[in-house]
Amino acid sequence: PRIRSRKWYWPIFSWVVGVSLVASWKLWLSHVSSDEKKNNKGGFLHFIRTINHGIRADVVERRQTRPERLLTDRNSEQRYDMIGHFVDETTSKLVCKNCREEKGIKSRTIYHCIKCKVGLHPGRCFLKYHT
Repeated sequence: PRIRSRKWYWPIFSWVVGVSLVASWKLWLSHVSSDEKKNNKGGFLHFIRTINHGIRADVVERRQTRPERLLTDRNSEQRYDMIGHFVDETTSKLVCKNCREEKGIKSRTIYHCIKCKVGLHPGRCFLKYHT
Protein backbone atom coordinates (compact mmCIF):
# COMPACT_ATOMS: atom_id res chain seq x y z
CA PRO A 1 0.00 0.00 0.00
CA ARG A 2 1.17 3.49 -0.85
CA ILE A 3 1.22 6.19 1.82
CA ARG A 4 -0.41 9.27 0.30
CA SER A 5 0.68 11.68 2.97
CA ARG A 6 3.79 12.11 5.06
CA LYS A 7 1.58 12.75 8.06
CA TRP A 8 -0.03 9.32 8.02
CA TYR A 9 0.13 9.20 11.81
CA TRP A 10 -2.12 12.27 12.33
CA PRO A 11 -5.50 10.41 12.32
CA ILE A 12 -4.12 7.88 14.81
CA PHE A 13 -2.78 10.65 17.07
CA SER A 14 -6.09 12.55 16.92
CA TRP A 15 -8.03 9.41 17.77
CA VAL A 16 -5.77 8.66 20.77
CA VAL A 17 -6.19 12.22 22.09
CA GLY A 18 -9.97 12.03 21.66
CA VAL A 19 -10.23 8.68 23.43
CA SER A 20 -8.04 9.99 26.26
CA LEU A 21 -10.24 13.07 26.68
CA VAL A 22 -13.44 10.99 26.83
CA ALA A 23 -11.89 8.58 29.33
CA SER A 24 -10.65 11.41 31.56
CA TRP A 25 -14.06 13.12 31.40
CA LYS A 26 -15.81 9.89 32.46
CA LEU A 27 -13.28 9.42 35.26
CA TRP A 28 -13.90 12.99 36.40
CA LEU A 29 -17.68 12.42 36.36
CA SER A 30 -17.33 9.31 38.52
CA HIS A 31 -15.40 11.22 41.20
CA VAL A 32 -17.45 14.43 41.27
CA SER A 33 -20.43 15.04 43.55
CA SER A 34 -23.90 15.51 42.09
CA ASP A 35 -23.89 19.24 42.99
CA GLU A 36 -20.78 19.84 40.90
CA LYS A 37 -22.32 17.90 38.00
CA LYS A 38 -25.33 20.23 38.06
CA ASN A 39 -23.06 23.32 38.03
CA ASN A 40 -21.13 21.98 35.03
CA LYS A 41 -23.67 23.04 32.40
CA GLY A 42 -21.33 22.74 29.42
CA GLY A 43 -20.76 19.01 29.78
CA PHE A 44 -18.00 17.46 27.72
CA LEU A 45 -17.36 20.60 25.64
CA HIS A 46 -16.87 22.69 28.79
CA PHE A 47 -14.48 20.02 30.13
CA ILE A 48 -12.38 20.14 26.92
CA ARG A 49 -12.30 23.94 26.95
CA THR A 50 -11.16 23.95 30.58
CA ILE A 51 -8.31 21.58 29.77
CA ASN A 52 -7.34 23.61 26.70
CA HIS A 53 -7.36 26.85 28.71
CA GLY A 54 -5.16 25.29 31.39
CA ILE A 55 -2.63 24.03 28.84
CA ARG A 56 -2.49 27.37 27.00
CA ALA A 57 -2.12 29.35 30.24
CA ASP A 58 0.79 27.10 31.26
CA VAL A 59 2.53 27.61 27.90
CA VAL A 60 2.08 31.41 28.05
CA GLU A 61 3.41 31.47 31.61
CA ARG A 62 6.50 29.48 30.60
CA ARG A 63 7.17 31.82 27.69
CA GLN A 64 6.98 34.87 29.95
CA THR A 65 9.28 33.43 32.61
CA ARG A 66 11.88 32.12 30.16
CA PRO A 67 15.21 33.81 30.89
CA GLU A 68 16.64 35.81 28.02
CA ARG A 69 20.14 35.00 26.87
CA LEU A 70 22.32 38.00 27.60
CA LEU A 71 25.72 38.76 26.17
CA THR A 72 28.20 38.69 29.05
CA ASP A 73 30.98 41.24 29.46
CA ARG A 74 33.61 38.61 28.74
CA ASN A 75 31.96 37.76 25.40
CA SER A 76 31.63 41.41 24.39
CA GLU A 77 35.29 42.09 25.26
CA GLN A 78 36.29 38.99 23.32
CA ARG A 79 34.16 40.12 20.38
CA TYR A 80 36.11 43.35 19.94
CA ASP A 81 39.65 42.19 20.85
CA MET A 82 40.63 41.56 17.16
CA ILE A 83 42.68 38.49 18.12
CA GLY A 84 42.00 35.06 16.63
CA HIS A 85 38.78 35.83 14.76
CA PHE A 86 38.64 33.79 11.56
CA VAL A 87 35.84 32.76 9.21
CA ASP A 88 35.28 29.03 8.89
CA GLU A 89 32.73 26.90 7.05
CA THR A 90 30.27 24.74 9.00
CA THR A 91 28.24 21.69 8.02
CA SER A 92 24.96 23.27 9.13
CA LYS A 93 23.36 26.63 8.41
CA LEU A 94 23.42 29.25 11.17
CA VAL A 95 21.58 32.55 11.54
CA CYS A 96 23.85 35.51 10.79
CA LYS A 97 24.19 37.42 14.06
CA ASN A 98 24.88 40.76 12.36
CA CYS A 99 21.89 40.54 9.98
CA ARG A 100 19.66 39.63 12.92
CA GLU A 101 20.83 42.54 15.09
CA GLU A 102 20.93 45.18 12.35
CA LYS A 103 18.12 44.31 9.98
CA GLY A 104 15.99 42.06 12.17
CA ILE A 105 16.02 39.22 9.60
CA LYS A 106 17.04 35.61 10.04
CA SER A 107 19.44 35.32 7.12
CA ARG A 108 21.21 31.96 7.19
CA THR A 109 24.84 31.26 6.40
CA ILE A 110 27.23 28.32 6.45
CA TYR A 111 30.08 30.47 7.80
CA HIS A 112 30.92 31.34 11.40
CA CYS A 113 33.60 32.99 13.53
CA ILE A 114 35.70 30.24 15.12
CA LYS A 115 36.40 32.29 18.27
CA CYS A 116 32.94 33.81 18.91
CA LYS A 117 31.08 30.71 17.66
CA VAL A 118 28.35 32.78 15.97
CA GLY A 119 27.08 32.58 12.41
CA LEU A 120 28.29 35.46 10.22
CA HIS A 121 28.42 36.14 6.49
CA PRO A 122 32.03 36.53 5.38
CA GLY A 123 33.01 40.09 4.46
CA ARG A 124 30.79 42.96 5.55
CA CYS A 125 28.82 41.15 8.30
CA PHE A 126 31.98 39.64 9.78
CA LEU A 127 33.77 43.00 9.89
CA LYS A 128 30.78 44.96 11.14
CA TYR A 129 30.11 42.48 13.96
CA HIS A 130 33.69 42.68 15.24
CA THR A 131 34.16 46.47 15.05
